[in-house]
Amino acid sequence: LCIDEGAHAAALLRFGDHVQIGETVFLFSHTDPLEERILHRQKLEAIGRLGAGKGEQIAADVCSHIGSRLIVAGNGPAPAGTEHVGVIGAKRRGELMAKARAVFVPTVYIEPFGNVAVEAQACGTPVIATDWGAMTETVEDGVTGFRCRTFREFVTATEAVKSLDPVAIRARAHRLYSLETIAAKY
Repeated sequence: LCIDEGAHAAALLRFGDHVQIGETVFLFSHTDPLEERILHRQKLEAIGRLGAGKGEQIAADVCSHIGSRLIVAGNGPAPAGTEHVGVIGAKRRGELMAKARAVFVPTVYIEPFGNVAVEAQACGTPVIATDWGAMTETVEDGVTGFRCRTFREFVTATEAVKSLDPVAIRARAHRLYSLETIAAKY
């Protein structure tokens, strides 16, 4: 789930051409600078498998409450009042995430990892997540996004993400989850 609303305009992409997480490669080049994408961040998005505890209704309710559009990508029925773009490939997913103000990952069960949260951060996009499961390790509260326990915290996070540094978000994802980092552990 992503929010896009013209966040930061001062960040510059200063390292690497790509970030690879698993089989997904997110490309970043000097012809597609991070600051250009940030200028147009308006949407909130939800990306991934829908239903069965993924919490997309939470994101839809938050967006309805704040009067923001919610883009939902994934397999399964999307909540009413959202823009459902269906199942999308890795390239389109990276494009959506990179242009979003934030990506919602409001799982209502104990998420064992949560690739979507890490993929969003690899794009320099903050994550708004629940405060349990893997999100306590993959989302650094107040740095790469916000971990929430109440509806009010989710609402507050949709504005607070505007203050986060996309370059720092992306750098942390690269440092912790890049192919080079993970490969060295095996």
